[in-house]
Amino acid sequence: MRLKTLFLFLAAITGITVAGQTVDLQWIGEPPVQTTGVNWGVPFKKGEIKPDQQFQLSNSAGKNIPLQSWVMARHGDGSVKWVGFSATIEPGQASGLKLSAVRTAEKISGIDVQENNSTITVNNGFGKYVFSKKGENLLERITVGETEVARNGRLLLSLEDRSKANIITYKDFTSEIKNVTVEQNGPIRAVVKVEGVHKAVDGNREWLPFVVRFYINNNAEQAKIVHTIIYDGDQETDFIKGLGIEFDVPLREQAYNRHVRFSGEGEGLWSEPIQPLSGRRVLQYKDVPFGNVYADQIAGKRIPEPEQFTEQGQYLISHWAIWSDFRLTQLSPDGFTIRKRTNDQSTWIGTAGDNRASGLVLAGDVSGGIAVSLKNFWQSYPNELEVEGMSGNSAKLRVWMWSPRGDAMDLRHYDVIGHDLEAAYEDYQEGLATPYGVARTSELTLYAFNELPSKEKTAQLAFDAQRSVQLMASPEYLHAAGAFGVWSLPDRSSDMKNWIEDQIDGYIEFYQRAIEDHKWYGFWNYGDVMHSYNPARHTWNYDIGGNAWANTELSPDLWLWYAFIRSGRDDIFKMAQAMTRHTSEVDMYHIGDMAGLGTRHNVSHWGCGAKEARIGQAWWKRFYYYLTTDERMGDIMHEAADADYQMIKWDPLRLALPRDQYPTKQPARLRWGPDWIAFVGNWYTEWERTGNEKYLDKIIAGMNSLSNLPNGLYTGKGPYGYDPETGKIYYEGQRDWVSNSNHLGNLMGGFEVMMEVYDGVEHKKFNEVYVKYAKFYGLPQDDPIRNNRENRPYKNWWGHFSTPRLGAFASRELNDPYLAKLAWSELLRNAFDMDGNLRSITETKTINPPDVLYPIEENTGIGTNGTAQWNLNAIIMLELIGDQVPAKADLEQEAAKRREMMQQRRQMRQQPR
Repeated sequence: MRLKTLFLFLAAITGITVAGQTVDLQWIGEPPVQTTGVNWGVPFKKGEIKPDQQFQLSNSAGKNIPLQSWVMARHGDGSVKWVGFSATIEPGQASGLKLSAVRTAEKISGIDVQENNSTITVNNGFGKYVFSKKGENLLERITVGETEVARNGRLLLSLEDRSKANIITYKDFTSEIKNVTVEQNGPIRAVVKVEGVHKAVDGNREWLPFVVRFYINNNAEQAKIVHTIIYDGDQETDFIKGLGIEFDVPLREQAYNRHVRFSGEGEGLWSEPIQPLSGRRVLQYKDVPFGNVYADQIAGKRIPEPEQFTEQGQYLISHWAIWSDFRLTQLSPDGFTIRKRTNDQSTWIGTAGDNRASGLVLAGDVSGGIAVSLKNFWQSYPNELEVEGMSGNSAKLRVWMWSPRGDAMDLRHYDVIGHDLEAAYEDYQEGLATPYGVARTSELTLYAFNELPSKEKTAQLAFDAQRSVQLMASPEYLHAAGAFGVWSLPDRSSDMKNWIEDQIDGYIEFYQRAIEDHKWYGFWNYGDVMHSYNPARHTWNYDIGGNAWANTELSPDLWLWYAFIRSGRDDIFKMAQAMTRHTSEVDMYHIGDMAGLGTRHNVSHWGCGAKEARIGQAWWKRFYYYLTTDERMGDIMHEAADADYQMIKWDPLRLALPRDQYPTKQPARLRWGPDWIAFVGNWYTEWERTGNEKYLDKIIAGMNSLSNLPNGLYTGKGPYGYDPETGKIYYEGQRDWVSNSNHLGNLMGGFEVMMEVYDGVEHKKFNEVYVKYAKFYGLPQDDPIRNNRENRPYKNWWGHFSTPRLGAFASRELNDPYLAKLAWSELLRNAFDMDGNLRSITETKTINPPDVLYPIEENTGIGTNGTAQWNLNAIIMLELIGDQVPAKADLEQEAAKRREMMQQRRQMRQQPR
């Protein structure tokens, strides 16, 4: 392996620069209408790009746009696999963007980062952000021009104390910084990472670790904030009442020149001065008798000082109410209220409300302030936007990720007794329904201004903060570059291909409706989908053990990401992004002795006792990370790199196949799938990102071990021995033992891992073993081919879960059209109805009250397991054996034969015995 290291080093030095290569970029959804910082990743083929390659970004007018780039991953030969990019895009620059590899890029001077012992200062040309290195304030101050518009940015936490009977008290905590790192320092983008804990305001307790990143692009008026908390409390006693972030907003102007705004639903905007210049009498300008002061105030214009008005006008101003505190509270996905009060000794009054707020709050005066938006605001209820103290010299703007106006956060399990696999498909294990170590990430956007923006611009800021202002390489380019393994571009060139594409689109539409119909929203839930459906109740099994939240079961993350990269559709991107943000944080442990593992599907996201690598594996996160350059996803993938050591304590088969019945001499036990193949994905990701060959060595050690098993990947009746120090796998059973039980090795991302590792590692012997496994897994048990002399050793090797993409892969590798025919027959077996017509497998019918609370769309045959797998099979098979899709007429004949056989069987059953 040391010779291999030398080879990689030399390859990195001598790689060829591909000057002149261009990549067409496209927007996911609409381009920005404000000057915006944008970050994205682009893949390159093996051998094309060396690490010091320079790039240039230009638009349709031929104008070059300043660009920053960095290497995200490398191929095995040292050439660059993924490059991250950052640019600040002005609205007039957004069309026809093209990325070019050049020999020498234009030198640019942009963002300035200065660091000393106590602070880090980022000057992006629009504003200056000063970060503290210790204490409670993450952001010490923000200035735009000469105006300080915000200061003392800190985190807030309120804990509900139920320790005394019938008495509830509250304990307040604020952020305590432990470490600050400048992860990038320009010239286009600066990234500041702040790590710390929440510390008691009164007391010494420190808990609930946080990681907050600030992304600041050159000349952009907004800063992106990615806020993560990791739960390390006791779910029996630690009930979070409020969780938020707070900024002080200095106020310089008269009360009537101060404004508060909340974005509502759609383009809706609640916008008011804190002292409306309106009452029984009309206020007029002193020298402009017919001027409309109130209209100018509502429009956000500066109103003159009081002495500029008549004596009567000054009297009116001094006697009109000044409103100091404001709240927008969203406690459900379908309703928010806006309230305000004059002071803390007076009542709150209701002012407005609607269904779904888009999540922006603005506070300031006509000479400066800030606006902050919380992404996926109503989807992640209960939350709140709050402004307090607008009548004083400084206000507090708060964004509550968990509103203190709602119920306290209760992370206890849904029952005090366990419900087992037999009764509820729930692998309950005492003490393991724990949220200790799970995390939650929120995204915010902060806008600083030294002049009050118009209402139109404020509404646009709210809209931009909620959508994905994101660039990507085109699906055609991603496909040609081999990004993310094997998948197909949409193809409607035949009747059956057209039908397949209709079903792929239909499944997306069905789940978009299901998310809304069944309200799959909430702080801990948004992004996930349910596992299976309950036709009798016309709802999903939200309260039945392992049939509730899916928690990555059978790869819905991969389904959505492949559906996105082949289409570029922004609505699918939003679904995939939300799911991976959820599953990577909530369904996985980040600290403690289960770090790197995840929790199997359950009513509570952390409720099942099965804590396994397949749920926490890095492979689910690679799409999000490489396409968007999201550093939080990078952290999480790194957390999984050494998850194999957890097998020593958390044997995945400790109950199903106890160690005393299936012993091993090794420290740990595992299955090649889904356990080892999940580790391969973790290791491969860590290796390509860091170049650490320890992880490549582990992959090769495992492949060597599995290649020498007596019956290939079917060998054995139970787990293998495993040594996490070496990555070696040991089989200690009889030579003639075979098993068909490793179906999760294929269904939980293992196949997709192999589609990259197959060529990325190029282990010839293991690849041969894998192809043989793929060939026989989906072959019918009674297929005559099993009786051929050369195949008799594999007579009993067969799978029991539909995975025709395995057969499609074997067909391609072996050039075997018979395997392709079997694979397509398996995928398309339900394409025709009983009358022999092509049918939609995603068609729904409407269920109306009183059978349900409100009208919903239903298809009782759809579940998330089958949906994810059918789509992955279809998308991948179209690429592997798309040239062998059967003709519609041939499939109609097969369907007719099946109907005839079914009729004959029914007739035989009806005959008297």
